[in-house]
Amino acid sequence: MQAKSGLGTLVVRPEDLALGETGTPLVLSARLFLGHTAEYRFPVGDAFLRVIGPALEGVRAGQTLRVRVREATVFDAGA
Repeated sequence: MQAKSGLGTLVVRPEDLALGETGTPLVLSARLFLGHTAEYRFPVGDAFLRVIGPALEGVRAGQTLRVRVREATVFDAGA
C-alpha cells in the first residue's frame, strides 16, 4: 500500500486497542464489566474512546492508563 497525504478517517475497533505499559496516557472515566472482559472509557474531545480488554484488578475512574492501537483502518476522505 502506498502512503498518501491528505484528509481521511481513522477507524479503530474497541478490541483493537490495548492497555499496557506503552501508548498514549489517558484518564479513565469509567470501567464496565462484560463477563470475562471489561470496557474502559476515556474522554477524548467530545467523544469517548472505548477499549475492550481483560478485566484489570484495582483500576479505578480517574486513573491515567496507557492506550495503544494494535490495528486500525484509514479511509481516504475522497473515497
